[in-house]
Amino acid sequence: MMYLWIRLLSFLHLPTRRIAMEKSYAPKRILSSFDHHYPLSYNIHWFLLKGRYEVSFYLNGTHRYTLFSNTGKIIREFKSVAIDKLPKETIKNMVHDLGGYRIDDILWDEFHNEPHFKVMFKKDQNIIEAEYDNTGQILASQLIE
Repeated sequence: MMYLWIRLLSFLHLPTRRIAMEKSYAPKRILSSFDHHYPLSYNIHWFLLKGRYEVSFYLNGTHRYTLFSNTGKIIREFKSVAIDKLPKETIKNMVHDLGGYRIDDILWDEFHNEPHFKVMFKKDQNIIEAEYDNTGQILASQLIE
C-alpha cells in the first residue's frame, strides 16, 4: 500500500507547465523548420516549455506532436496511435496511475531505438500528459493548462 502512495505522489508531482503561445512568438528559424517539414499541416497549436518549442498539429488525418530545439532542429516527433498498439504492461500501468482519468490521446515515437508513448489523460478540466516507455515505466508527467 505504501508503494502505491509513493508512486502516486511521485507521479502527481508536476513542477513544469507548458505555456501556450501564438505562432508569431516563435523564432523565424523554428517557423521555417516547421513549414519545411510539415507544409500541409493544419489545426496547429504552439507551446513553449524550458526553451523548447512544441507543436501539436494534424497531417494527413493523423495527430502529430513535434519538439524543436531553439535552433530549429527537430528533437522528437510523435504520431497518434491506437491504444491496442501499446504493450499490455504499459496499459496496465496507465490504468493504475490514473484510473479516474480517461485517455484523450496517445502518441508514439522511437527514442534511442525504443518505443515511447505520450498519453494525454483528461478528467473534468484537468489534462495530464505522461510519457511511458515500452515496459510501462512512467518517464515524465506534467499538468497541461
